[in-house]
Amino acid sequence: MSWYGYVTFCAVYFLAVATPGPGVAAVIARGLARGPQGAAAFIAGFLVGDLIWFLGAALGLSALAQTAHSVFVAVRGCVAMLEKRYSDSSTGNHANARRPSKAHARRCRRGQSAFQRV
Repeated sequence: MSWYGYVTFCAVYFLAVATPGPGVAAVIARGLARGPQGAAAFIAGFLVGDLIWFLGAALGLSALAQTAHSVFVAVRGCVAMLEKRYSDSSTGNHANARRPSKAHARRCRRGQSAFQRV
């Protein structure tokens, strides 16, 4: 990664993290409405709720990964195949590239779509 790309990424990440979300707005609104009474309990409840949601999301994604292991393996294989195919074509090795048929070339010259029957 270039220095410019790194600095740009850090700046965007900082803005995303520094931007207050709905939780910060709720804490500020509560503090403005009622003062410091009960603020600690409200913040603690808010954090516990966030942790419960995070735990549920993590457990759900891990269960999905365990039950759909073959799907993840297939997707990984497809991505590897596409990466090899495109890396071969970008380096000039077109031996694996598929050439269009002569009929396809004729249809394109006539302005027909590749999906239309002749």
